[in-house]
Amino acid sequence: MKLYANINWIIIIGIILIVGVIFSLHYTDYFIGNTNHKITILKRFNTKQEQSNGLMFRKIPLPENSGALFVYDKPTLLNFWMKNTFIPLDILFLDNNYKIVGIYENLQPHTLHRRSSKIKVMYAIEMNGGAVNKNKMKINDHVIE
Repeated sequence: MKLYANINWIIIIGIILIVGVIFSLHYTDYFIGNTNHKITILKRFNTKQEQSNGLMFRKIPLPENSGALFVYDKPTLLNFWMKNTFIPLDILFLDNNYKIVGIYENLQPHTLHRRSSKIKVMYAIEMNGGAVNKNKMKINDHVIE
């Protein structure tokens, strides 16, 4: 009976360790602006298909203080829309130095109006609607890993 109980604990500890490694590989913490607001990047979109889909079809808001990072190979004019997006979003546009150069707040679900970066950028971050205002993020703040 004791051997069976010990094996169960070994399995439970193993599962916890595996889950911990998986989460640590996918989540990255960034700090934004002078307030050191921490944002945890839950998703990182690198491929054109991932970037095209973004957070479309997600029906549950992101956890508080988290977001999705879009990474581009070279500075690009970006356009975002809310087609097939079920949650309100804020979007930050970042230059190659991770400086915020554009912000859109509280984009409403399912709208087809395109929001442009206005200048070429290397990165974008999508967050729950209201995150920018709540955390006092602004143009020229830097995002630091």
